[in-house]
Amino acid sequence: MINLYYDTIVEGIPAPNGSRDIELTKDAQRIPCIKKSNKVHPVFDINTFYFLVRAQKAVVNLYTGKQRASNLFYPLEIHSNFFNWNREWTPLIANRARKMIQKNKMKLLLIAPGINLNDYYIDRFKERIDDLVEKTRIPKNQIYVILGDINNSYSDLLDCKVFGIDYHQIYTQMLLKCRWGISDASWIFRHDMRAKTLHPSLIKKEYRNVNEWNPDDYFDIIPSNKSHDINLLIEMIYKDLTPKVSIDIDVTNYSIGNPSDYINSRKSIIEKNKKVDIIQNLDRFKFSNLGSNSLCSIVCDNIHLIAGSKYKNSLTRLSPGFNIYRMLAQGHPFMVLGSLNTMHYLNNEGYFSYNELLNQSYDNNVSVLKRVEEIGNNIEKILSMDKNKLSNIIKDMKPFLAKNQKKFLTKRLENKLLDLFIDIRYE
Repeated sequence: MINLYYDTIVEGIPAPNGSRDIELTKDAQRIPCIKKSNKVHPVFDINTFYFLVRAQKAVVNLYTGKQRASNLFYPLEIHSNFFNWNREWTPLIANRARKMIQKNKMKLLLIAPGINLNDYYIDRFKERIDDLVEKTRIPKNQIYVILGDINNSYSDLLDCKVFGIDYHQIYTQMLLKCRWGISDASWIFRHDMRAKTLHPSLIKKEYRNVNEWNPDDYFDIIPSNKSHDINLLIEMIYKDLTPKVSIDIDVTNYSIGNPSDYINSRKSIIEKNKKVDIIQNLDRFKFSNLGSNSLCSIVCDNIHLIAGSKYKNSLTRLSPGFNIYRMLAQGHPFMVLGSLNTMHYLNNEGYFSYNELLNQSYDNNVSVLKRVEEIGNNIEKILSMDKNKLSNIIKDMKPFLAKNQKKFLTKRLENKLLDLFIDIRYE
């Protein structure tokens, strides 16, 4: 269990810490929330993490006012756009709570599972924490941080008590169950329209029967608006795979920068020159939307590798995102361009990968350029495969895809939260 202290609790439901300007939502749930304003507030307007914990049946004890307990935390659920709020964080902590934290009667708990996407976010987060320590005289050892990085790669940089959790698996499971009418907890996801329950015809299309999956011989790319999308597109064009790759992006929305960042310096001069030409004329290449019955998806995850990062530990970040878990929930084969060893982690979570269809070695390659090359090699290998052999592989895969789907939607994930709560205990 975990003991959480809130400034305001309305009929047993906590209002978010971080603001004294509280109202009730206008729906049937009547949830205490921060009043909306034009300013970008760094704290979520409802307690998303708290409600996810409750939805997973994990026990949470609530405290307020003069109540005290051991292992007591004052939670602030930090939004991923926190750096757009150009004010100090001191007012986010109520006076009573600040004094309790200073006197070591409870800890400040910064819950920020969505900010470990890149070093920029973490640098800004560290600046805010350092400023908070200076302005409030709260010692660093009184500040606990929860990130969505399973490998906890930023603990040294932040210099606080930092903990990681597979937040996206918990979040995505509940969100998709709401979206597909399996569960009715959409009130948890007021910020995320993806949780809106679909029309039955659309649910059937998304939450499909794996045994009815008869794919066409093409691949679809799920972009993330990051530089590795461009890396992948360049490789697909270079290998002349565009007729078999489906993606819907506007390359003019990307800041491409220096062409050399997308070219392996060890390749031949012919390949380098061809890729320079591709980069300089990328907007002339057209990718088709081939439908929704792909053989395999390539997920460009929100977290991506930057080999030249100033903070080397960030290469070990591990935080599989929404689209990865959506593939498991849909029972669909996929490759990942994201965190290192993502597929290895998913295997350890009990999910099957697709070794008969795909060479998974790309997953442990630090170089993004080499990873996209190996992903392209996988596509070329499949497209050149004997049709009968491919048909048999697809047939043999279906039971494992169905098991992935069932496991993801029924998996009990409260132990991830309980393990976290055990780790953060301090008394």
